[in-house]
Amino acid sequence: MPELLNILFSDASLVSYWRMEGNSNDSKGSNNGTDTSITYSVNNGVYGQGAGFGGSSKISIANVAALNPANISFVAWIRATSLGNTYNSIESFEDTADGHTLLIKSNGKLGVFLNGASAVSYDGTGANTLVTGVWYHLAFTYDGTTLRGYVNGVQDGSATGTWSNAAVDTDPFLLGDSHYASRTFTGEIDDAAIFNRALSAGEIYDLFQAGDTGGIFILQ
Repeated sequence: MPELLNILFSDASLVSYWRMEGNSNDSKGSNNGTDTSITYSVNNGVYGQGAGFGGSSKISIANVAALNPANISFVAWIRATSLGNTYNSIESFEDTADGHTLLIKSNGKLGVFLNGASAVSYDGTGANTLVTGVWYHLAFTYDGTTLRGYVNGVQDGSATGTWSNAAVDTDPFLLGDSHYASRTFTGEIDDAAIFNRALSAGEIYDLFQAGDTGGIFILQ
């Protein structure tokens, strides 16, 4: 995928951006990843290199509060080679009570959960059904009232409510795995990022369109 649009890379709300260009370093902040059984190659990426997950793989990022903001956006490109688990985790920063996670169910539907004393989620009720072997741009946003999930720049589903985003105990932020058993992801993840605000629908679409058209946007 091309880099994040200049205007968004320069946006103060961008907390972390993992480009997956040969490693899981954070190109925006200091939240570098630790890899377990990750392979990097151009075949694993939308544009440039991407990270390959083999089913027992994960990228683990140390627990910091900035990765669990009250208003949030998460974006990433993904391509599943298998959806063999009931839930297949794209990202997970949650314990049994608090945090956020984005998953693909075995039937290809998205599951997006904001856990807390007051929780918001939608689970398999979105418009899209994902299939293996295809790249998708996935995102979710929460603006303090509404949780929205996106597939390829278009809203997939939504839920309204108040999220009480209490601190996630000591668990790390994970890409391609979960703190719940049997939720590993098999496939590729590229250009993942977290913002501490809800991106607009137009901004989500711009991020999808940039990668879909193959344009190159230079980091500033």
